[in-house]
Amino acid sequence: MFDGSFGELGLILVVALVVFGPEQLPQVIRSIVKYISVARTMTNNIKREISHELQLSNLKESIEVEQKQVKKVSETIKATQHHFDTTKEDIGRSLGEVRSELESIKSIFEAPSNK
Repeated sequence: MFDGSFGELGLILVVALVVFGPEQLPQVIRSIVKYISVARTMTNNIKREISHELQLSNLKESIEVEQKQVKKVSETIKATQHHFDTTKEDIGRSLGEVRSELESIKSIFEAPSNK
């Protein structure tokens, strides 16, 4: 966390001892440790929230991609349904024409002969 040598740390402790005195130094160190702990907790919470937001962003992008694919499939299904409906109508017309022709042929064979 800090880039320093033992000499620098020793100097800081001597200055703190002179400034706060031997009675208050333990309390000051506890307070500093407490604030450092709170700062680490806050930093970890922020990291966790950022990670969560990134995951949500990725999920939103994935959902958008999936929605586009679903839309394409839906359009394909609609086009296929339209094609089937058109084919069904064509087959219905063709069957009607075949029935009409069969009726014509049937009437020719059932007509009384002029013998």
